[in-house]
Amino acid sequence: MAKIYKDKSGSYYGSSSYLTEKQQKFNAKCVLKYCKQLSDLGWSNNSICAILGNISAESTANPMLNEVGGSGYGLVQWTPKSNLQKRAKAIGRYNTYSTMFTQLSVIDYEAKNNLQWIKTSDYPITFKEFIKSTESILYLTGAWLKNYERPADQSQANILKRYNGDSNGHIGSKEWNDILDFNLVDDTSITGFLKWCENIANDNKYLYKLGAGHGVPWTYEGYYFDCSSFVSFGLHNGGGYDLQTQFTTANQKTELENLGFKVQRFKSKAELIRGDILFYNVNGEGHTEVVFESDSSGATKLVGAHNDTLPPDEQISIRSYYDDKWQYYARADSDDPPLPEPIPPIQFRYNQRFCPFVFPRMR
Repeated sequence: MAKIYKDKSGSYYGSSSYLTEKQQKFNAKCVLKYCKQLSDLGWSNNSICAILGNISAESTANPMLNEVGGSGYGLVQWTPKSNLQKRAKAIGRYNTYSTMFTQLSVIDYEAKNNLQWIKTSDYPITFKEFIKSTESILYLTGAWLKNYERPADQSQANILKRYNGDSNGHIGSKEWNDILDFNLVDDTSITGFLKWCENIANDNKYLYKLGAGHGVPWTYEGYYFDCSSFVSFGLHNGGGYDLQTQFTTANQKTELENLGFKVQRFKSKAELIRGDILFYNVNGEGHTEVVFESDSSGATKLVGAHNDTLPPDEQISIRSYYDDKWQYYARADSDDPPLPEPIPPIQFRYNQRFCPFVFPRMR
């Protein structure tokens, strides 16, 4: 199952298997943010669409994907994987070669150092010319395929497939032109989650009802939520998290961990920050709320679907923090990117024997 990670490029899905179309669209925001904000090479909109069409075909925009039946790895399926590792090491990021930011940084490094790209007679442009090009998306899709990827199938049919997309979940480069918001400023799933919660809480037509909002499609247009369906919808519809269905407080811990949240035992409000999700389930009774505001003293305000004993305009609302039977809080594990395989220890010869590490002898 895909999990959400985060690095300097933003939040993204990573998995050992192919990603869904929705997850690819989520990951594409990282590519866009990197090219528009973090890279100094001046990527054009058309070149971004072209690379995304190819990335979708190669890896479904999954930086953690190993090639099935081959030695490719990552977004563009570097073959062999050691090519990615060597270039990640060259930019001082070997330990994080499996992350989105490092792989996009490697592509930047390749462009600046004339690596990987081989200019062809069909597409006689350099890597840096490709990046800034305003040629058609179709032309640039072919240029990336033939000059950079160089797969076994370099036919016009394959170029068109990467341009148009297919029924197997690969999103074509021409589609990215309609999907992407080229005015992207930031990507934080928790920001979107909290914004959704705030909008619902400030709309007095939404009320609390136990059991409401469960077992329904994500297009649900009802005006009732209970505490856990409120949080579920906020994460899915506001934050873009890939929940399959709404959770309850009984399985909330497992579901949040599957989404990449770090779940910890609750001790006091002092440890809480904005965006943390509080919950408990004791003997079949449970409740959950979201930390909406915090300061140096910890949580100050919560947002959630509270209960139906309150006045209608307070049942789903932003309110002051209050203590309850809190067992856990979940926090987006945004600073812990997926780790690659362990690096073999550096060995030094000392007294004719090998050891993992020794300090220099003092003289």
